[in-house]
Amino acid sequence: MDKTSRSNREQNLADWARPQLKDCRKLSRIMDSRLEGQYSETGAVKVAELAYICLSHRPKARPTMRMVIDALEPLTKYNDMPVGTFVYVAPTENKVSPLPIHSETELQRAVHSETELQRDLSTGTSSGANSSV
Repeated sequence: MDKTSRSNREQNLADWARPQLKDCRKLSRIMDSRLEGQYSETGAVKVAELAYICLSHRPKARPTMRMVIDALEPLTKYNDMPVGTFVYVAPTENKVSPLPIHSETELQRAVHSETELQRDLSTGTSSGANSSV
């Protein structure tokens, strides 16, 4: 959609994001709040720098996908993630509601319960305090 056909209230997402990607102090404004700070700040800055280059007005100045991949791959190795808030257990096919886990013991219990539930579902049995054998 070109700028002439866009209403006055609409704004191009790339035009809106570009200045925020360039300034690392403004980066938190566009970070997904659902991440709750659980990401590498160094990695986020590097991704923002890469995104800024990808949004260049000059197409020839934009990186190739190979260059993007090469820039993103090492970002998984940053170790400046905040520690100790919680571990999220991802939902599974059986629609069990995941809960935030606040300790290593709770995580072990959740993983054990999930493993038992998966086994019970696959064998058609039920385990736990309420089951009668």
